[in-house]
Amino acid sequence: KGPNTGGMGVYSPVRKITDEIIEEAMSKIMEPMAKAMAAEGYSFTGFLYGGLMLTKEGVKTIEFNARLGDPEAEVILPRLQSDFVEVIEKIMNHQKSELVWDNEVTLGVVMASDGYPASSTKGAVINHLDQCDGLIFHMGTALKEGNIVTDGGRVLLVSAKAKTLEE
Repeated sequence: KGPNTGGMGVYSPVRKITDEIIEEAMSKIMEPMAKAMAAEGYSFTGFLYGGLMLTKEGVKTIEFNARLGDPEAEVILPRLQSDFVEVIEKIMNHQKSELVWDNEVTLGVVMASDGYPASSTKGAVINHLDQCDGLIFHMGTALKEGNIVTDGGRVLLVSAKAKTLEE
């Protein structure tokens, strides 16, 4: 409920997403989209992000992006144990790559400017980032007079890893 925003929080992996649900998403949405793009002459090499939602009627499409999802990438990539540069090189050379993931859970929460999404404040100093015991991904920050300040919208994402989501 409320105004539409970009992603405000995310975690990975989502344990309730089973192999069967992944297979449904791939066979009914992702693979047909890739085949349709090729059939229409739109060659594509890279990340095709399917923004999907699990409903009572199955997996449904929200959006597609030709990039990694944000903030999803910020909790997925820290779990990747494969060499990311090697993965990208294989993609660029149209080769498959076997991805290896760790078993930890990564959770991320977005900090947004005051008034987001209707409006966004800029220039507010962000304190205590040096005390964060996790990863910080800057999205809408700026450096002003030696301070990290808000620069509108979704400002940053703070993430942490643990053995369980509850932890």
